Amino acid sequence: MKWNFRTPTADALTNDLGAFVRSAWPVLHPGAKLSWSWSNDLICEYLTLVKQRKIQRLILNVPPRTGKSTTAAICFPVWCWTDSPASSFLCASYEMGLASTHNLERRRLIQSAWFQSLFAERFRLSEDRQQIEGFENEMGGGMLAVSTSSRAQGRGGDYCIVDDPNSADDVLSDVVRKATNEWLEYMLPQRLNDPATSPIVVIQQRLHEADCTGFLLETQRGEWTHVKLALIAEEDEVVTFPISGRVVRRKKGECLDPRRFPRKVVEARKRNRLVWAGQFQQEPAPIEGNLIRRSDVRYYGGIDPLTAQRDEALPASFDQKIISVDCAFKDLATSDYVAVGVIGIKGRKRFLLNVVNAHLDAAATEAEIRRQHELHRPVAAVLVEDKANGAAVISRLKANVSGVIEIEPEGGKIARMYATSPEWQAGDWYVERNAAWTEPFLQQITMFPSSRHDDMADMMSQASIWLQSHSHVYGVVEWLKGIAAGIFKEPEEPQLSPGRVEALQLEMKLRGITTSTPPILAETLPPCPRCQGPRVFIGGCGFRCSQCGSVFANPTAKDPISVVAVAGPCCGEPLLTTIPGGQRCNNCGWQSNVVHYGIKRSELESFSGGARFNPAGFHRAIARLVGLGGRR
Repeated sequence: MKWNFRTPTADALTNDLGAFVRSAWPVLHPGAKLSWSWSNDLICEYLTLVKQRKIQRLILNVPPRTGKSTTAAICFPVWCWTDSPASSFLCASYEMGLASTHNLERRRLIQSAWFQSLFAERFRLSEDRQQIEGFENEMGGGMLAVSTSSRAQGRGGDYCIVDDPNSADDVLSDVVRKATNEWLEYMLPQRLNDPATSPIVVIQQRLHEADCTGFLLETQRGEWTHVKLALIAEEDEVVTFPISGRVVRRKKGECLDPRRFPRKVVEARKRNRLVWAGQFQQEPAPIEGNLIRRSDVRYYGGIDPLTAQRDEALPASFDQKIISVDCAFKDLATSDYVAVGVIGIKGRKRFLLNVVNAHLDAAATEAEIRRQHELHRPVAAVLVEDKANGAAVISRLKANVSGVIEIEPEGGKIARMYATSPEWQAGDWYVERNAAWTEPFLQQITMFPSSRHDDMADMMSQASIWLQSHSHVYGVVEWLKGIAAGIFKEPEEPQLSPGRVEALQLEMKLRGITTSTPPILAETLPPCPRCQGPRVFIGGCGFRCSQCGSVFANPTAKDPISVVAVAGPCCGEPLLTTIPGGQRCNNCGWQSNVVHYGIKRSELESFSGGARFNPAGFHRAIARLVGLGGRR
């Protein structure tokens, strides 16, 4: 007779999900310390009732990084197999990649030495079906991974575990959110092996009022057991455990897990109001009118009427300025307005310097952009949405305005404003207190998306999103001009070591170039008298301007001994680079198969401040000027 021997430890773990999770944690997360609180015990008791079929519909809303997926999506199905290996689980997430990852973690846990030492006699994994999206055991049980976007009718489950059904990136899309909710309502119930008794568990942090939790609680009232755990208690509350009867009393302001979420971390999370309300407090705030509030707005150039304190002073100079444009489809009275905004950037602060909001056709829009470009020189970039009449405006501006950038909007208007709002909530944006455009602008962005028009809001969010990924000044020429005007700070140029100076002089001597003056740094030279270029470079034959290419006999000479044409017939800026079959302007992007001789890009990098000095490039340029070699 063969005895089915079970160790006491195995039996204890089979009867206690919490103990099972704590024991499995080092296997799943080696080296990561487990922070266990009463909330973890509470979740385990509710899941135990699911296994006992005493709860058939369970929603768990828990803050992120509290072990909810490890407990409910990974450990719970494996734990059920220790007692009921013939059970099958259908496990879903918003994307197949996440669902498959959870399936791999379940299989890794089962195959671990720890699990096999305790439960090897309970079941064995089947060798016939061992795939990422699904595996089985020899008792007939299975673990199947699916995504909420799947529309295929396939194998079902005795249990359905839905972990993170909504993606934080797509939850603002009405189309995606509706499709996910329809999957839960119509597709998932059809895959229950026993519609009368098979349970469904939904685990998620709240992302939207109409996410899966909001949808199920609204459309299937009374059918779901709802466990909602806020990170910070908003009121005094009493939590009673459903099996043990344990009572936990939370006081207002008490943290769910103070070790993992100390006060400093909590305050940082609160800065993004919508994320805090939904993902951490499980009370998603309405999107409408809540993205940017009046209390988020910072002012410059006036006096606060309540405190009589002066507003932030407008900086004397900016790191860069940009123009953002939201175009309209037509210039009719019923159309949206065109919005043209000028933003000055100083560190992390964004100062809205001017806003023009009017019904404009393509020609008038172009004229207004040019006017603002002239008024607020220098402008590093002009952002124009490539929609409506923006395409026509872009093509005309690019002919003679530098830094024009076509913006292809990504996501919906609400999603873009959602990405922008944390900057306002952090106090990074400033508007002029007494400007005529200020109040209409603030009304629009604080009422968005309920406001009648959204052109100024779109203009602002377009600039914000572009700045989040573009912290540099657009256009090398504009940057050089900014340095010359004292607007931009020039990076420190490394000094040449004596050894490098000696090597440079030796090579010049070998090439027949004699000079008694060692290479000197650009800041010791006056600007080019011809173009006021910020740098002039030295060789044995004289001094050369890096911008216009003129060569002078000495640093103080006003008339060049040689003029090199380097400006193409495009924007007029002297910054051409050689490409296969011709040249391209590095400022406006113009290309031609006609070669205009001048300084090469590699030489410019050799000479310009901020780039590492390249003696070889320097020598080639000098040799080329005096006819000793090099290709023009």
